[in-house]
Amino acid sequence: MAPKVLVVLTSQSQIPGHNHPTGWYLPEFAHPWEVLHEKTELTIASPKGGEAPLDPSSVQMFASDPVSSKFLKEQESLWKNTEKLADFLPRVSEFDAIFYVGGHGPMFDLHYDETSLALIQAFATAGKPVSAVCHGPTVFLKATTKAGQPLLANSTVTAFTNVEEDQVQLTALMPYLVEDEVNKIPGATFVKADQPWVEKVVVSKTADGATLITGQNPASATGIIFFLISAGLRRPQCISDTLSSTLTVPIVSPMCTEIAKTSTAAKGVAAMQRMYIFIAPAHARQGSTQPHVFLTSLAMLHRHMKRYARDGVVHLAASELAELTVAAQGPQDGYDRDLFPHWISQGHSCDTREVVLARDGTDIVKNSACSPTSGSWLSPYDGKTWTDKSDLDIDHVVPLSNAWKSGASEWTTDQRQILANDLENPQLVAVTSSVNRQKSDDGPEDWKPPLASYHCTYAKMWVRVKSVYNLTITQNEKSALVGMLDTC
Repeated sequence: MAPKVLVVLTSQSQIPGHNHPTGWYLPEFAHPWEVLHEKTELTIASPKGGEAPLDPSSVQMFASDPVSSKFLKEQESLWKNTEKLADFLPRVSEFDAIFYVGGHGPMFDLHYDETSLALIQAFATAGKPVSAVCHGPTVFLKATTKAGQPLLANSTVTAFTNVEEDQVQLTALMPYLVEDEVNKIPGATFVKADQPWVEKVVVSKTADGATLITGQNPASATGIIFFLISAGLRRPQCISDTLSSTLTVPIVSPMCTEIAKTSTAAKGVAAMQRMYIFIAPAHARQGSTQPHVFLTSLAMLHRHMKRYARDGVVHLAASELAELTVAAQGPQDGYDRDLFPHWISQGHSCDTREVVLARDGTDIVKNSACSPTSGSWLSPYDGKTWTDKSDLDIDHVVPLSNAWKSGASEWTTDQRQILANDLENPQLVAVTSSVNRQKSDDGPEDWKPPLASYHCTYAKMWVRVKSVYNLTITQNEKSALVGMLDTC
């Protein structure tokens, strides 16, 4: 019987509070699939089930990588029809290992997901390998052993580094950095390659003794799989039968092929790097990766992602703004906030407001009723930090009364409820309460965040919500948004 691996993808399609698409990262699924799919039985799951969003930037970045291109063309059903993660809690015994694909998406959903945390604990308790690549190791940060000890206590871990995050210019959009969070866990050690974007795979042990395999970046996705095979699925001849308790470099026998490639790195990265790619025996390599193409994609990655992060979303916002219908606002007549049922239950005893407080805060501790009891919050509108949740409001970026006058008066109550509790699009954000009350129900033509550096982001958020819900804008509103986008 073939070994079984549970592959987990994110359900997060948007960076909360920002007009920036996200999801799982193409080569971090495509290359593991290339190695595993003929040797193992793979089951694909995500928190919500159904379609798991693919980060569009990864499609652009790896368009020249044949493995990623082939996977994108031929295997669409894998991520379009994922199973719901919760369905696997009683089925851990069926699987030999679990693997989390990276991308920025897991930073916002799987990091907090109670089902995912329970699955990780169950796999580790059963002594089954747990693995993740790039941003994927975020799923282990809140995980614990059955005894309540941090899963990563005394573990050695790698993940997408602070430097790599800076180079793609997304640090400001992240609620935390994985490297920083690992270093806060007692006894945990974060390690990384000598230079950004170079392959780094680490095999360590969780606090309860299970095999823990982490990879630093997209270049590490294939390496993770070979160590996963060694640790829990089968022992190929090309990897030593004796693994040290912590591996940060490959152990390769003479029967294996080591390819040392010299690649031209993008600006800001050392020009010459040595990367290791493990090649399976010839009979198992039909349609295998062309390493030089993959390495070229990696070498270009941070240059292209910087351009995408800086320009792509601005162009997207401008395009969405141009497509919005310009019309005079409708009347306020008939408006009542209760026509937009808000702060509804989101499960696990949490309502929408509590979910946003937990999502937008740092070091949040919640009681059994899901209410935050401690933590800190940075209000993006004015740059102030708060440690008492009573100092915060949850702002509807597009105020409900504005939505009413822009088209929502014609909606059903269920449709208005979706807008009022939207956790997928940049409609809800925790901000200083006094600033939120100053804003009231004003549009950007009458009110802008006090922090001028946030005007660009705020405009992109506003445009995104109006676009998603097909709400109209006034001419003055459009002019204000154009000016704010010009500051980007």
